[in-house]
Amino acid sequence: MVDAKVRGAFILFEGIDRCGKSTQARCLLDALRSQGLQVEIINFPNRTTPIGKIINEYLIGNTDINGQALHLMFSANRWEMKEYIESRLASGTSLIVDRYVYSGIAFSVAKVLHFVYYNFPKTRLGLDIEWCKASDIVCLT
Repeated sequence: MVDAKVRGAFILFEGIDRCGKSTQARCLLDALRSQGLQVEIINFPNRTTPIGKIINEYLIGNTDINGQALHLMFSANRWEMKEYIESRLASGTSLIVDRYVYSGIAFSVAKVLHFVYYNFPKTRLGLDIEWCKASDIVCLT
């Protein structure tokens, strides 16, 4: 009989800034490792990739990026990690992810709501929820 490799779990922590996602992810990592499981934490945005470095410049305030372009860059940052994620999961390693697609969608849609609240036309931004989900459709599965 062939010993089939069990696919790793893909566990997401999503939430607002400073709500304890990273703390809970580390607690889960420690608990799973104490049971002898192979597990890693990955964070998004991943600031070590080529696109992640550009995102980092935006996040630390060194550059300004258009809302649509920024959303697509966050999405592309996840796509940069797609092969790594798939290979780790296929090898049986579980991944604990600190922010993923849903955070990207929420932040971008929140920008629209902020601008609509202050009487800017939503159509100028093109960041409604369906538009935001489209760039990550494969990552959602």
